[in-house]
Amino acid sequence: MKQSKIFRKIDNGIYYFKIVEYSPNQVYSELVLQEKQKGFRQVIINSEIMIKILSKVLTKEDFVVREIKFNSTVDKDYQEEINEICKSITSDRSELGNLIAKLAWASERNSIDVEMIDMAYKSSDNFYSIKVICNGVLSGSDPANFFDDYLLKILEENLIKSI
Repeated sequence: MKQSKIFRKIDNGIYYFKIVEYSPNQVYSELVLQEKQKGFRQVIINSEIMIKILSKVLTKEDFVVREIKFNSTVDKDYQEEINEICKSITSDRSELGNLIAKLAWASERNSIDVEMIDMAYKSSDNFYSIKVICNGVLSGSDPANFFDDYLLKILEENLIKSI
């Protein structure tokens, strides 16, 4: 399982996003500090962007959401209901609308109620797992592939206007 952290930078009016792979043995705060010294800032993935990720990837047949985890303020029954809907989307893609509607309350720009999305997908005959965590960490079999193929465009569309 690989882990990567997403960073952003503005240089001469141009916005850059990158991911930096790091070892679980590496001190996370040192990684953030090293990138800060290079002019990069952490990317925090708010609930609005998490929901946009879900909306984008779940329109593709090759994606499955295994779990959506919320912060501790969200009650357990709601957490279970959401994850049941995620399971049903695997066989009935029309449930995507139901999931997005149920998550609408969390879709504010400053909200971090959606803590993590755990997904699996197939790309080029390979299977991948990926966890997108609200602190900007990607954890999975190939975070760089997911970042390049899916996440970068969403970040560019949603974070550049708010920086």
